[in-house]
Amino acid sequence: MKRLVAITACIALSIGLKAQTTTAMKWYNEPKKWSADNNKIAVTVDPGTDYWQVTHYGFIRDNGPFYYQEQEGDFTATVKITGQYKELFHQAGLMIRTNDKNWIK
Repeated sequence: MKRLVAITACIALSIGLKAQTTTAMKWYNEPKKWSADNNKIAVTVDPGTDYWQVTHYGFIRDNGPFYYQEQEGDFTATVKITGQYKELFHQAGLMIRTNDKNWIK
Protein backbone atom coordinates (compact mmCIF):
# COMPACT_ATOMS: atom_id res chain seq x y z
CA MET A 1 0.00 0.00 0.00
CA LYS A 2 1.33 3.43 -0.90
CA ARG A 3 1.57 6.03 1.79
CA LEU A 4 1.98 9.71 1.17
CA VAL A 5 4.94 11.14 3.00
CA ALA A 6 4.85 14.85 3.36
CA ILE A 7 6.42 17.81 4.83
CA THR A 8 3.38 19.77 5.82
CA ALA A 9 2.76 23.20 7.19
CA CYS A 10 -0.31 22.93 9.32
CA ILE A 11 -1.17 26.49 10.47
CA ALA A 12 2.13 28.29 10.54
CA LEU A 13 2.11 31.70 8.94
CA SER A 14 5.57 31.36 7.47
CA ILE A 15 7.94 28.39 7.58
CA GLY A 16 11.10 27.13 5.94
CA LEU A 17 11.56 23.44 5.15
CA LYS A 18 14.66 21.57 4.00
CA ALA A 19 14.11 18.84 1.43
CA GLN A 20 16.65 16.43 -0.02
CA THR A 21 14.99 16.75 -3.40
CA THR A 22 11.84 18.42 -4.62
CA THR A 23 11.59 16.82 -8.06
CA ALA A 24 9.22 13.99 -7.04
CA MET A 25 7.17 16.10 -4.66
CA LYS A 26 3.77 17.65 -5.36
CA TRP A 27 1.17 19.74 -3.57
CA TYR A 28 -2.13 18.77 -2.02
CA ASN A 29 -3.87 22.07 -1.12
CA GLU A 30 -1.14 24.20 -2.67
CA PRO A 31 -0.76 27.50 -0.79
CA LYS A 32 -1.02 30.80 -2.66
CA LYS A 33 2.52 31.80 -1.69
CA TRP A 34 5.49 29.45 -1.66
CA SER A 35 8.93 29.06 -3.22
CA ALA A 36 11.65 26.43 -3.55
CA ASP A 37 15.35 27.27 -3.79
CA ASN A 38 18.53 25.28 -3.04
CA ASN A 39 16.62 22.36 -1.44
CA LYS A 40 14.73 24.77 0.83
CA ILE A 41 10.98 25.31 0.64
CA ALA A 42 9.42 28.50 2.03
CA VAL A 43 5.66 28.55 2.61
CA THR A 44 3.21 31.20 3.76
CA VAL A 45 0.19 29.25 4.93
CA ASP A 46 -3.26 30.52 3.96
CA PRO A 47 -5.52 31.48 6.91
CA GLY A 48 -8.13 28.98 8.08
CA THR A 49 -6.23 25.88 6.93
CA ASP A 50 -5.51 22.89 9.16
CA TYR A 51 -5.61 19.11 9.58
CA TRP A 52 -7.99 17.73 12.21
CA GLN A 53 -10.27 14.74 12.33
CA VAL A 54 -13.53 14.31 14.15
CA THR A 55 -13.49 15.92 17.58
CA HIS A 56 -16.12 15.61 20.28
CA TYR A 57 -17.73 18.78 18.86
CA GLY A 58 -17.60 17.64 15.20
CA PHE A 59 -14.67 19.77 13.95
CA ILE A 60 -13.07 18.32 10.79
CA ARG A 61 -10.44 20.08 8.69
CA ASP A 62 -8.45 18.65 5.76
CA ASN A 63 -7.34 21.74 3.87
CA GLY A 64 -3.79 22.58 4.97
CA PRO A 65 -0.89 22.77 2.53
CA PHE A 66 0.70 19.35 2.11
CA TYR A 67 3.92 18.95 0.08
CA TYR A 68 4.44 15.23 -0.46
CA GLN A 69 5.82 12.34 -2.43
CA GLU A 70 4.44 8.81 -2.63
CA GLN A 71 6.56 6.15 -0.96
CA GLU A 72 6.25 2.37 -0.84
CA GLY A 73 7.82 0.14 1.78
CA ASP A 74 10.03 1.18 4.65
CA PHE A 75 11.57 4.63 4.68
CA THR A 76 13.44 7.05 6.87
CA ALA A 77 12.46 10.70 6.93
CA THR A 78 14.62 13.47 8.30
CA VAL A 79 13.39 17.05 8.20
CA LYS A 80 14.39 20.39 9.65
CA ILE A 81 11.57 22.84 10.13
CA THR A 82 11.82 26.46 11.21
CA GLY A 83 8.96 28.89 11.51
CA GLN A 84 7.64 32.25 12.58
CA TYR A 85 4.79 31.04 14.75
CA LYS A 86 2.58 33.95 15.85
CA GLU A 87 -0.43 32.23 17.41
CA LEU A 88 -0.82 29.57 20.11
CA PHE A 89 -1.62 26.66 17.76
CA HIS A 90 0.62 27.50 14.79
CA GLN A 91 2.65 24.45 13.88
CA ALA A 92 4.47 22.61 11.12
CA GLY A 93 5.77 19.08 10.84
CA LEU A 94 5.91 15.74 9.08
CA MET A 95 2.75 13.94 7.99
CA ILE A 96 2.35 10.31 6.89
CA ARG A 97 -0.93 9.99 5.06
CA THR A 98 -2.85 7.16 3.40
CA ASN A 99 -6.07 9.13 2.80
CA ASP A 100 -8.25 11.83 4.38
CA LYS A 101 -9.23 9.54 7.29
CA ASN A 102 -5.86 7.84 7.93
CA TRP A 103 -2.87 10.01 8.69
CA ILE A 104 -0.39 10.93 11.40
CA LYS A 105 1.06 14.40 11.81
